[in-house]
Order: sequence, then structure tokens, then C-alpha cells
Amino acid sequence: MIFRFALINIVVILTALFHSQLFANDTIVVNGLFKNKAVLLINGKQHILSIGTPGPGGITLIAIEGEKVTLSIDGAIQSYRLGESTSITTNYKQSDEPEVLIALNTAGQFLTVGAINKQPVQVLVDTGATSVALNSAHAKNIGLDYRNKGTPTMIATASGVSQAYRIILDEISIGEIRLHHIEAVVIEGNYPVHVLLGMSFLGNLDIHREGQIMKIKKKW
Repeated sequence: MIFRFALINIVVILTALFHSQLFANDTIVVNGLFKNKAVLLINGKQHILSIGTPGPGGITLIAIEGEKVTLSIDGAIQSYRLGESTSITTNYKQSDEPEVLIALNTAGQFLTVGAINKQPVQVLVDTGATSVALNSAHAKNIGLDYRNKGTPTMIATASGVSQAYRIILDEISIGEIRLHHIEAVVIEGNYPVHVLLGMSFLGNLDIHREGQIMKIKKKW
């Protein structure tokens, strides 16, 4: 089977369709596309929807044509292209056991959208990294005062030894999974390109890979 995945996670905010019965507004993140399937994050819970098979909250994937995705939402048909916003409400309710699914992208990476101290960032799942790692631009973009609050150190990177600062992040989240007081390192310069979600975060979670999908959930 030939798979096609979105190069970046595309957030589709779904907020205001009226039905005879009113339900809570939902947020959907399109993590990736297969030939006949789509990976959707619905209110922090990820699902793989197959064409024609009913999903949560009355959502059914009808078709994938190029970059256009067609959904049936409680019987109403809506079509949109990746990156476009639309509005719906559904009767979907979240699971008591949060689980995040991340699709392998075309570069062979498990790349997704997360948040550090409630600021959105693109993160790369890296089980080979000892700790969460950010470059100095990432840190500045999310307002980390790492030079004053961090502990200076030196880190070996692919381009040599670099100045870095060890810090404690108040919170890291991906999907509905949220952990607090996580060790991290901020490296001066532009390495790493993406925020690395290393074992100081992942070590607290159960991680399981099934083919092109990585499943992450809390251990307790």
C-alpha cells in the first residue's frame, strides 16, 4: 500500500455548526493522510478513520481526493482542503485514558504539534535523546528566560561542542497528555531544527509503534 502523509500537522478548528441538539465545540488536528485513511486528533484523542467506517461523534470519512478531505458530520457533508478551517459540533466525548497517535512523515520522522508551557511548538519524538532539547530560537519564541534561570553547560552536537543551559520546563503536552516539571536543555544556535521530545518526557509514558503509527499513552 502506498501511503501519503501531510508534511506538517494542520490544525482545523471546528467551532460553530448548529444542530437540533447542541453539543460541545470540537477541535480537530489532521496529523496525516493515508491512501484510504486519515489520522485525526479530536479534542486531544487521536483516531485513524477509514473511508466509509463511522468514527467518533458521528464523524465519517467519505473521501480523500488530492488535498481535499470530505467528512460526514452527524449526517451533514462538508469538504475542505488541508489547511482550511471549518466549523462543526459533535456529540463526541473524550476517553478517560488519553492516547496520542503520531503518523510517520515522508522524512521518516514522528513529528507532531505539542506545547511547552502552553505555547504551541512542533516537536519531534526522539527516543534516542536523553532529554527534551530546544535551540535558542525555540526558547526565545516561547518566552523561556533560560540564560538567567538555567544552569550553564556544554553539549556535543553534530557541528561540535555548543554552549547550553539545563532548565526545568513547567509543562509539556502533546494531545491530551500533559506532564509537569520536565528536565530540558536549551542549546545556543539553530540545533536542533525541531524541538526534540526526549526521554525526560517520554520516559514517563508507554510508547508502542505499529507500522507507520506511534502510540503514546500515560503509564498510570
